[in-house]
Amino acid sequence: MSGLDLEDEPLEVLPGVGPKTAGKLAGGGLERIADLLTVVPAGYRDRRRPLAPGAVEIEGPLAVRGTLEAPRLIHPRGRGRRRSLLLARVTGGGGSVDVRWHNQPYLMQRLEEGSEVLLCGDVRQGRGGFEMLNPALEDPEGEGPAVTPVYPRTADLGPARMATLMEAVLDRLKPLPKLPDPLPENLLKRRELPALGAALEEVHRPSESCEVELLRRRGTPGWYRLVYGELVERQLALEELRQRRRELEKRRSPGLDEASRRDRRLDLRNLAPFSLTSPQETALEEILDDLERPFPMVRLLQGDVASGKTAVALLTAAAVLRQGCSVALMAPTELLAEQHHATAQRWLAGMAEVMLVTAAEAGALPTSDAPRLFVGTHALIHRDDLPSFGLVIIDEQHRFGVDQRRRLVEGEDRPDLLLMSATPIPRSLALALHGDVEISVLDHGPPGRSPVTTELWPRRQRRTLLRRLKARLDEGAQIYAVFPTIEGGRGESRLMTALERLEKAWTPHAGAVLHGRLSREEQRRAVQGFASGEVRWLAATTVVEVGLDVESATVMLIEAAESFGLAQLHQLRGRVGRGAEPGFCYAVHGPLQENARRRLEAFAGTGDGFELARLDLEQRGPGDLLGARQAGREGLRAADLGRDQRWLERAAEDAPELRARLAAGELPALARRVAARLERLGAEIAA
Repeated sequence: MSGLDLEDEPLEVLPGVGPKTAGKLAGGGLERIADLLTVVPAGYRDRRRPLAPGAVEIEGPLAVRGTLEAPRLIHPRGRGRRRSLLLARVTGGGGSVDVRWHNQPYLMQRLEEGSEVLLCGDVRQGRGGFEMLNPALEDPEGEGPAVTPVYPRTADLGPARMATLMEAVLDRLKPLPKLPDPLPENLLKRRELPALGAALEEVHRPSESCEVELLRRRGTPGWYRLVYGELVERQLALEELRQRRRELEKRRSPGLDEASRRDRRLDLRNLAPFSLTSPQETALEEILDDLERPFPMVRLLQGDVASGKTAVALLTAAAVLRQGCSVALMAPTELLAEQHHATAQRWLAGMAEVMLVTAAEAGALPTSDAPRLFVGTHALIHRDDLPSFGLVIIDEQHRFGVDQRRRLVEGEDRPDLLLMSATPIPRSLALALHGDVEISVLDHGPPGRSPVTTELWPRRQRRTLLRRLKARLDEGAQIYAVFPTIEGGRGESRLMTALERLEKAWTPHAGAVLHGRLSREEQRRAVQGFASGEVRWLAATTVVEVGLDVESATVMLIEAAESFGLAQLHQLRGRVGRGAEPGFCYAVHGPLQENARRRLEAFAGTGDGFELARLDLEQRGPGDLLGARQAGREGLRAADLGRDQRWLERAAEDAPELRARLAAGELPALARRVAARLERLGAEIAA
């Protein structure tokens, strides 16, 4: 049986995999040997050069060898019979390292006072010195690989069980170097990559002479081959999703000749009360081209704060309304929905009725067939009396789940779909996250807008800062003061705790409070008072992050700034400097750990949202940038979308050549892999 045939075998052929284990693995999307080969090590244990406890000087993955002292097993009260804590100390070389094992009481049978032990795991600085948490306990005289992979908990199976399964799989595929590669040899040579079998050998069975730090950083040729292969398969699967969408026909079709299309587009731009920027013009042309195609549009319009996404969206809505079809525009908050509703009423007056549909605006809808623009929140999803739509626009699309989006676009009408995002992620990452959609980018805002000056202030200097801001209020400025919590958390970060301090510092200027626990009417009064200038400062939570566009507000004060991510800090800063006057942002912070310090320095150092997103990816990865739900759906194990952008770009470059060969009936093994990935991604991403 060939290696590729073996890959298609069910996991039940492996020793020790019965119905129960197979069921767990299937629940995690692992049903065949090929599926299990996608599981990769989370790290590596290196026992080649163990240190004595007294020689440990840095944190990180280490091997520590010494004498075991004072092992004792504790069962904390009130935490359940299965809970346990095993404590010990390892000494030698004039020092010691404390060790803790959680919920591993069976190890007590292997721990003997005064015996020599070898521990492999992460060393960290504790209160009393260096310590190890749940290290691997190995025989200091035992034989075996000097460098061993550590697998993540997968499908409810622990690291040790996964290691046993991977060993069984690799043994079944021996000899690994002769395992056929689904990717063509000429492509691997072009990218200077080893074949699949050699890559698996390097990653899962490191040699005695390997560079373990490179393995841990996924920076070896073998790792690059696995990363590239994953990204290639995903690009091919997403292209298949795009192709399937192109085979659908939407209900409506413009049917205009070239002259009519040109005249309509010129007339459309007259609806905007200002001239569009060059990126807006380009994005609008791309969208209008999509609207005139026979298959449904799925396009992502992404841009930095104040780049003009709403203007493009409303002109797109106008184009569809003129074709006699209704449009839905969904926003994540009532504040943002109300703002869009007000803007749309001004722009589209006389063209179509603009209706607000929120939990607070839940009246009966008109029954006539006249085209309308429905602007709303999640409440739009739950209405049974909505008409069919020719276009669905979703603002801040990452705040809505796949099922929520699907409810608006599913059905026989097959409306066009325009997604908008103010999280300005790099284009290559956007292609990976949304590879089944077309992308338009607004990479700069209107001309003449001044950049926002950003300053970092330690908490101990807050009084000085508040006096400075009082002077700005005296000069006529309006101020946002944003807090991460209403009442919980540290005192310095609580909005309600700080309110009295602000009222005292900024008297006699009128202030207001805005947060999600207020009633709809209370929120509306606060926003309207601030917009009119009657309210001079607004103390709020991050509810102001989207939906407020007050041109006269020029100052943003962010308390406990270390509590926010880079993307959110940038969104908050984008609330000021939206008019002719320059904006100022003051980020107050407490004591900073290294990551928080780098994050705030990056925030103060640039106002470019795309550059900040790149830095955020480097520091925290796409999960924190986009939310766990968005990042978690990608199904990538070897690749990291923040770290592996150059391989992502190469995969995108090579995908057309591979698609052509697949269409010609070549590369059957790759075709099977793409089909499997398509099955996993299809239903979720296509929505």
